Formats: sequence, structure tokens, C-alpha cells
Amino acid sequence: MEDKTILKKEEIIEELKNLSNWIYKNNLLEKEFQFFKFLDLVNFLKKVISAMDEQNHHSDLFFDTKNKIIKISVTTHSKNAITIADVDFVKKIDNIVA
Repeated sequence: MEDKTILKKEEIIEELKNLSNWIYKNNLLEKEFQFFKFLDLVNFLKKVISAMDEQNHHSDLFFDTKNKIIKISVTTHSKNAITIADVDFVKKIDNIVA
């Protein structure tokens, strides 16, 4: 079950120290992923969608297929805030890339 405890800005900034190149802006955690091959982008996307389904955490995804970039924006929409569930989700995404 997701922990939708809202994090304070200071807590978010502290969590960012343990995350790989995620940024905090406009009440979102965001990161861009660029791939050399389109197939790599598709395979990554499949894993992200699987993680979204497993954690019942449906983030916003933006695609630039020409440059093979996916941008993921994470927030808890129902709370209009960053929560522990968001941080847990971005850690899961970082593990997919690792």
C-alpha cells in the first residue's frame, strides 16, 4: 500500500541527495532518460509501466521519439504534493535503469 504522507520541502531536498539526477520543481519530481536506440526506450517504458502498475502509482510520461527521450514527472495528484510514495516510486525507476 502506498504511503501518501506528504513530505515537506526540506524532506524532499534531503531525499534528492539519494536519487540519481531527479529534480524538484513545480511540486513534481522529474527526470529525463535518453536512449541511443528506440528499442531501448521501448524496453525501458515497458518496465516503467510495469512498476507503475505494481505500485499503483501512475506518473506522467512525456515522449520525444525523435531524440529518444522519456521524461517522467512524479507527484501524488490526489494530495497535490510529493509524498513518500513518490520517492519510493522514483527509487524503483532508478533501479530499473541501474
